[in-house]
Amino acid sequence: MWLTKAHTSQEAPTSTSGSSSPAKALALGIAEMFLPAILVTKLSFEVKMLVAITCVSEVLFFSASIPCMMATDIPISFKDYLIIWFERVVLSILVSIPLIYLVKVLM
Repeated sequence: MWLTKAHTSQEAPTSTSGSSSPAKALALGIAEMFLPAILVTKLSFEVKMLVAITCVSEVLFFSASIPCMMATDIPISFKDYLIIWFERVVLSILVSIPLIYLVKVLM
C-alpha cells in the first residue's frame, strides 16, 4: 500500500554540475527570494553573496518600483518596465561584485 512507504529524503535537490547552480539560483530569484539560497549552499562565499544580493534586488526592484512607476501618468509600456528592471539588476550585480571582494578582504 502506498501509505506505508514514507518519503525519507528531506534534503533539497543538488545539482551535479557546480557551474549551473548559480545560474539556476539567479533564475529562480524573481520567483522566490530565499529559494536560490538552497541551491548555492555548498559554493564559495562570493557566489553566495552575489546570489543573495541579486535575488533580493530582483524582488525589490520588481515588486516595489514597478508598481510605483505604473501608478504614475507616465506612458511606459510593460516591455520598458522589464528593460528598466533588467538594467537595475545588472547594475546591482556590477556594484555588488567589488563590494563582495572588499568584504572578503576585510574578513
